[in-house]
Amino acid sequence: MSTSEVEIELREEPAYPVTFNLNATSGTVVAYACVVFGWSMKNASGTTLATLDVYDGTDHSGTSLFPINLAANQSGRDWFGPNGILFRNGVHINVTAQQVSGAVFIRRHRH
Repeated sequence: MSTSEVEIELREEPAYPVTFNLNATSGTVVAYACVVFGWSMKNASGTTLATLDVYDGTDHSGTSLFPINLAANQSGRDWFGPNGILFRNGVHINVTAQQVSGAVFIRRHRH
């Protein structure tokens, strides 16, 4: 009996950034199902706290999945590992105070 080895290459597409810049407003930054691998954001204000919420959807109804506070001039980032987090309906960001710019890092999710 002999054994043979078979090489299999499994290729995953990399996550890619979707940028945004929201000044005390809301916006849908991804309008389709995706896996969110992380985010990076900055508060443009030099004096005031920025607050925002990230939703699975195309509006800010429902439950905020990521409530985020950024101090004046603060930047923040988070990474959710190799599997990410499934957002079934898109990514909607509601900035309730100040101006926040940044990116969410996603991969399109195909059902």
